[in-house]
Amino acid sequence: MNEEIKVRWLGTAGFEISLRYPILIDPFLRRNRKASPVQNLKPEDFSHAQYIFVSHGHSDHAIDVPDIARFSQSKIFCSSVTRRFLIRKKVNPHLITVIDGDREFDFGDFSVKAYLCKHSKIDVGIIIESMPQLLIAVPRLLADFLTMPGGPLVVLLFDFSGLKILHMGSLPADHRKIASKLSDKTDVALVPLRGRSDIAEIAAEFSKSLKPRAIVIHHHDNFAPPLSPPVDVKTFEERIEKLMPGTMLYEPEMNVYFSPKKLIEPL
Repeated sequence: MNEEIKVRWLGTAGFEISLRYPILIDPFLRRNRKASPVQNLKPEDFSHAQYIFVSHGHSDHAIDVPDIARFSQSKIFCSSVTRRFLIRKKVNPHLITVIDGDREFDFGDFSVKAYLCKHSKIDVGIIIESMPQLLIAVPRLLADFLTMPGGPLVVLLFDFSGLKILHMGSLPADHRKIASKLSDKTDVALVPLRGRSDIAEIAAEFSKSLKPRAIVIHHHDNFAPPLSPPVDVKTFEERIEKLMPGTMLYEPEMNVYFSPKKLIEPL
């Protein structure tokens, strides 16, 4: 099974894990014209997807899920907050499974452990840095807040015949508590770099507690300018080199498949 697995980053926190069929996580596709890198994939390109996992309800994680579900009739796994948004968008309720606590799912080809936790809070530093852009975007941000609240964060640990891949759509606020629950060895951790001025330091400390064999960074792209300036990953890289020397750190290219197994193979 491990030989068959391919992964591609869809931008922001979105990923496709490809077996004989696609598994989608936070598949956010739409961009404004100034976004970088450009995402040309559309919901109809995922008509064969069988499962969609949504980490939380913010627009850059969940807004394209209704359209993808209409094309694919995928089974959707999300929090109750995200479910309410999906129902408003006419998604068939029978497709949705609510993650209302720590849950385990076995799909035959793979299994998932889902952990419900608190979304990280935006710190004062990033608010100050983004103030000019925030003032311009107040109407849109207010609309997003009212119609697409984030709700709790779902952290997902996938197990593909012993190959364990951890996805976080955002860093959890209670990351020490989550790390203590992840007693299973994480092979590949998909680590987001977004949402705080000190994200590099926090993400590195959390990664150290997880002790993955490889780290794939995401959510560092300029997906919604001017509100999403690209993140300088150099500080994170330096922290990981200091805290976890020898750990593979991989920056994916959008829409290009990579092998998670090869990331953890010894040189």
